[in-house]
Amino acid sequence: MMKAKLFRAVPFARTGWQSYAAGELNLPGDGMVRAFRSPLEVKHSAATFEGVPITVDHPADLLTADSAERHTVGIVSAVSFDDASGQLRADLMIWEPVAIRQVADGIRELSGGYAAKYEPRGGNEYDQVNIRGNHIALVPAGRSGSAQRIGG
Repeated sequence: MMKAKLFRAVPFARTGWQSYAAGELNLPGDGMVRAFRSPLEVKHSAATFEGVPITVDHPADLLTADSAERHTVGIVSAVSFDDASGQLRADLMIWEPVAIRQVADGIRELSGGYAAKYEPRGGNEYDQVNIRGNHIALVPAGRSGSAQRIGG
């Protein structure tokens, strides 16, 4: 039987600009848009990620009480905002053996699953506001790249 693994102070989200397909955010158009996450918005979102599930890849929809059991491989705790790096960090407890093996095999990048609102800036740019955590996914390649990953 494989024991659970605890990974401490892992960066999983950041401030700054991110690119998305408009459809990913339910915004008009079919091209790419850029969304800005201010340090204040990311800092305010920290508490909403406390206790959210860890998943392998993102589920098709945000997790609900009914779907969480099928997708949860661990849990998030000790969420904090690091002012110096502009990142959210958390302790990740993973207990599901397949997920632990995937981390050992190099699937270490992270991607936050969340709900947010998008306020237009003009053109194809938006401010991402009211970020509310839903889960953190282990993914082969996160939108933020290797900056948000287990094992730095």
